Amino acid sequence: MEWFATLSVKWVLIVAGLLLLGRTALAKRRRSDVAEGLRDLTDASLAALVVVFLVLRPFIVQAYFIPSESMRPTLLESDRLIVNKLLYRFRPPHRGEILVFRPPDGLIGPDGQLPDQKDYIKRVVGLPGDAVEVVPPQLLVDGRTLLRLTQEPASDVRAHSFEPDVPVGFTFPMAGGGVRVDGRSAEITGGLDRDCRVLLIAPSDRVEHDANIAYVNGSSELAVAFGPLEDSRDITQWGGDSRLSGHVFTANGSPRLILVRGRRLQLSAGHVRVNGRQLSEPYVAEPPTYALPPVRLGAKDYFVLGDNRNHSLDSHAWGPLPADRILGRAELIFWPAGRFRWLH
Repeated sequence: MEWFATLSVKWVLIVAGLLLLGRTALAKRRRSDVAEGLRDLTDASLAALVVVFLVLRPFIVQAYFIPSESMRPTLLESDRLIVNKLLYRFRPPHRGEILVFRPPDGLIGPDGQLPDQKDYIKRVVGLPGDAVEVVPPQLLVDGRTLLRLTQEPASDVRAHSFEPDVPVGFTFPMAGGGVRVDGRSAEITGGLDRDCRVLLIAPSDRVEHDANIAYVNGSSELAVAFGPLEDSRDITQWGGDSRLSGHVFTANGSPRLILVRGRRLQLSAGHVRVNGRQLSEPYVAEPPTYALPPVRLGAKDYFVLGDNRNHSLDSHAWGPLPADRILGRAELIFWPAGRFRWLH
């Protein structure tokens, strides 16, 4: 199925040539029912070849094979699709539509190699002129950002920005870990030399420390064997809001305890913002765990992302998609039969 959908023009011409040779040989044979039947079959095959490969596939519809997990859960590996190649001759793509396109020239995959996939398939999230931003999970205090959380070291997040001179912003790494929030405190595990606690404190609370212990109102909240503990008042160093105030206790450069003044602590999932507004995307496999600063799209650019946000080589890695690379819109899954459905 996949080889038939992607059969090159060279092989189409070879097959057509063989059919023409067969048709010529049959024409020279003595008339018989068998010869007439074979000539009719050859004529029908030639006509089908012309219609399918020289008219339908280049200009109207084409079958497409899903080779990877980047569009899960919407599209699964080995799904077969019908792609509408005529629609965008009459109107531009709309936000939310699933596109098949030629990837940018010289695209390098996350392994440093050129991907062997000829065409890509992703979803449109940004239209020409839009400003698109990807916000990672955030720990919020009274609705204000305290920490921007990612699943990778902050130094590697910059590799996701296709504009290397544009800073992604500080992040609080939590690779392989997680965050548990109960409203007034949070436990952050993984990705650091040691786990870190976040506690809300009142303006009147007394905060003190010595070389190994941090106290709130005389009660020990953090004790370390190897210090010394250092108290930083810079609550913004991991992407926090400058209007927040508190203490960040570090040991050997690693944050261990964050005390911040506020009433409510909550965890906000990663999301995409377009022109400052969060997109509602019920189709994604999971929220993004990477950061991308705002990017303004050109007059003929689109921003495309895989539904499997954290496992997709897409615009967050290689930039906007030029309109002239777009081949068509994915319309329906036609195989496997049990997954037959329209996509729009």
